[in-house]
Amino acid sequence: MNNRAPLIFLLPFLFCQLAVAEDVQITTAADGTQTATHEGRSFKLAFESSMKRFEAENAKDLRTGGVVFTGSSTFVRWESLAEDMAPLPVISRAFGGSTSPQLWYYADRAVLPNKPKIVVAYIGDNDLVQPTVTVGNYLKYVRLFVERVRAQLPETRFVFVSSKPSVARWKLWDKYLAANKALRELCETDPELGYVDITPTLLDAN
Repeated sequence: MNNRAPLIFLLPFLFCQLAVAEDVQITTAADGTQTATHEGRSFKLAFESSMKRFEAENAKDLRTGGVVFTGSSTFVRWESLAEDMAPLPVISRAFGGSTSPQLWYYADRAVLPNKPKIVVAYIGDNDLVQPTVTVGNYLKYVRLFVERVRAQLPETRFVFVSSKPSVARWKLWDKYLAANKALRELCETDPELGYVDITPTLLDAN
């Protein structure tokens, strides 16, 4: 018997990790803050505490095969998620303040361990508010996130929730609308990607 045979199953994970490692440059400031740069876009590696919390929760009770909700603070603040989604087996792996490249970068720690059948993601608010981030760049990391999850979980389906309107960012609403349109069009190209537009629920005729 070849004792190395089981290691074959590690190859997709290792290739995924190597691809990210080769493409991302990480710098550390004097205060210990780390910044990653990938293809011209820089983002903070500021979610170690969230990742450690997810890992601790998984070590205590690893739930797999359900529905993972991930993304930024809109999902973090959804404290009644389990109750609202019952009887679906849901788990929250959202981390507040996250952007699309951070969702992509942390996917192996925030999403993959739970081997979800469905990933529901709310991401974009914190991308689009940045003047230097285009709709195209935002969508690029949405695609990369999907590809990274699919590299290990090819049967996983995705549902992306549109970026919401808010008073604080209303002056950017046209940019948000463009991003939502691009996200919807991306999802329309793939039967395993779903899109939920929450705008009609949050805005009336006025």
